[in-house]
Amino acid sequence: MKGICLDYVRGHMGGNTISLFSGEQFTPGKELEEALIALDEKHIFSDEAAIIYPSGKEKTLKIKIVSPTTKRFITACGGMTQVLGKAMGESYLGERFGFSSFDTHQEIFLDLDGGNHRIDIFKSGDKVFRTITKMDIFAEELYSSGIEEMLVMDIQVFRVGKFLVVNADEIKKAFPVLDLEKMDPASKNILFELQEKAMSFNRAIGLDYAVYDWNCSHKGDLRAVFPHYIPDDHIEPSCGTGTVAIGVATAWNGELRKNLSGDLSDAKIVNLAFETGGAKNLGGPELSNLSFSVVGNKLTDIYFHHSLVELTSQGKIFI
Repeated sequence: MKGICLDYVRGHMGGNTISLFSGEQFTPGKELEEALIALDEKHIFSDEAAIIYPSGKEKTLKIKIVSPTTKRFITACGGMTQVLGKAMGESYLGERFGFSSFDTHQEIFLDLDGGNHRIDIFKSGDKVFRTITKMDIFAEELYSSGIEEMLVMDIQVFRVGKFLVVNADEIKKAFPVLDLEKMDPASKNILFELQEKAMSFNRAIGLDYAVYDWNCSHKGDLRAVFPHYIPDDHIEPSCGTGTVAIGVATAWNGELRKNLSGDLSDAKIVNLAFETGGAKNLGGPELSNLSFSVVGNKLTDIYFHHSLVELTSQGKIFI
């Protein structure tokens, strides 16, 4: 693989770092192996990567998402969709894939391993100011895999599909020293031990971890952080799929109705703001926004966007 040169665009969604690559640059059959090298600390370290291909379908891109933590392709990534929307309107990738000429709005369909997702990109002048991702396909993946309540280390936790979802206040009942605002070593050890025990107890749980509470400091409804794999310092300040997993869990366990005032009847649109971003701790100055309707205890018509999405670099790397 020596001598391969890859063009890339890198950005972040509230600190969730994403690198984007055009797929034709990779050696056929070695895309995962080469992408993992590209994402390591010697190259362009990122939380995830997207390998992008034309699909042959109108307004549709085929995308393979790479996780350096699991070292596999994954089914979905909300942060990737947000950074992709920015890149399609502001970088050379838009022209390469035929989406550079739109003025104010562009709809794009993403053919991912988990299904077909839609993003709507909104532009003012030459800048993308918002990308809205429809997340129903990913939510259905979670629902299909199932939701379970478990007691691990005397803490109430939830398996939501492949996600471990935990209310930080429940952890504090068992471990009062927990401080997720400082995210000190003791708190990290508690979080990781809880994850390890939960994964050993239920094999359906992967390295997907969402921790939240309802103790907001700014203008949100909840705070969240996503400590997917603490030994590798893979703690995402923001995570689109994790935000959906929290929404699914809180609707299922009754917390949503308990903590939100107002009408949650069927077909009413609910807007849920998560304080995230800025640093690898619970909460933040930015907002992950989830809008949806609640039917029974399930979410439907789910849309996601984040308040801060930026492109940070583009160029070439050699692997």
